[in-house]
Amino acid sequence: MKRAWLTVLIAALTASVAAQSKKRQEQIEDLLKKSDLVVVATAQATYPIIDIEKYRLEREERGGYDPRRRSRYTTGTVYKLVINEVLYQKPARQSDRLHREFHADDAVMIYVPGPPAHPLQGPVTFMAGTEYIAFLKRHHLDADDFPRAVQQDLNAPMRDWVSFPNPAETYFSVIPDPLAVKVVDDVWSKFVAETRAVVKTMRLTR
Repeated sequence: MKRAWLTVLIAALTASVAAQSKKRQEQIEDLLKKSDLVVVATAQATYPIIDIEKYRLEREERGGYDPRRRSRYTTGTVYKLVINEVLYQKPARQSDRLHREFHADDAVMIYVPGPPAHPLQGPVTFMAGTEYIAFLKRHHLDADDFPRAVQQDLNAPMRDWVSFPNPAETYFSVIPDPLAVKVVDDVWSKFVAETRAVVKTMRLTR
């Protein structure tokens, strides 16, 4: 009786694990369909995108820089990540002459609307020195939508800040999904391996 009970329990656990694995595979496939680029990358820098006129007015009124009031002049944030591994990259269409391919050690620029967020509060944030897996989509940014925008570098003087968006850069946004950005730690390193396996299977079945 005891052996039969153990057999049933093992079978149930095996079925549960298989079902969870199948569900995760389907989640990854869905993310890949929406993605232009999937990378394992390390966050390197954060650049607030600011309305320079509002920024100058704020400094004049307040007599200096107050990070607590940055939402008054910050329109977005660009995170710079350095790619460790390209897991997936959507092939370019023949008509897309401006398509850029990414490789390990390339920098990728990710745009997120709004000021830099706290990791526990913001929709998406990247902490410098931390490794992530990220499912990304190309994001066309029109300069007309950012008439007075500059990319603020807090480690450089104001004269070195550059206009935004930079036409020489390819910008990405994060796929809107809870699994689209994860820190590669002991828990989520398995997710990276699962994504790698799904991509390999997709290539073999094409």
